[in-house]
Amino acid sequence: MDPSPTPELVAGTITVVSGQRGRGKTTLVRELIRSAPRLVVMDMLQEYDYPPVYSLEELQSWVKRGVRDAPRFRVAVRCGQSDADEVLRAIWTLAPLMLVLEEADLYSKGAGQPSDGLRYLIEYGRHADITMIAVTRRPAHVARSLTANAHYCGIFATVEPRDKQYWKGYLPGEAFAKLETLQGYQHLWCDLWTGESEVRVALR
Repeated sequence: MDPSPTPELVAGTITVVSGQRGRGKTTLVRELIRSAPRLVVMDMLQEYDYPPVYSLEELQSWVKRGVRDAPRFRVAVRCGQSDADEVLRAIWTLAPLMLVLEEADLYSKGAGQPSDGLRYLIEYGRHADITMIAVTRRPAHVARSLTANAHYCGIFATVEPRDKQYWKGYLPGEAFAKLETLQGYQHLWCDLWTGESEVRVALR
């Protein structure tokens, strides 16, 4: 199957990318962020080759150096989980931008609730043109308000029964039927607002 044209994300929307390790999630995310002029990646697993910051203090110092007004920037935030919520609050000051949340389930405080910093971005980020991509291996563990407010999703082949049940209850029936047919590095791309979906392969 040949790669498909890159989906265009509406500014201020949320996209959920889900799949097991090694299926192609990062390849899809790299495709989606390729043309983003202002980008922050919450990169605890160090998968992105962008200038890193390792703490809230470093990020605040970086902002004070005038980055807020720069037409282009890319940064990988690799702070500890204890700092992550305050970092998400600080990211608001850099809007407009694209934000990638790797391992998005880490930003839930239990019972399917987002951390306070993430909740604020979910509820108000669209007003500041913060376009969010949440990446996870276990969609059933991600904060419910994050997936409930998603505009798009990119889903790779799913074998975990709980995750399959989650997608079955979340996706339109026709889209879920396509999910069951995925092979190799294919993923299901779905516009959740229109119900349109297609099976595609990410551009490398």
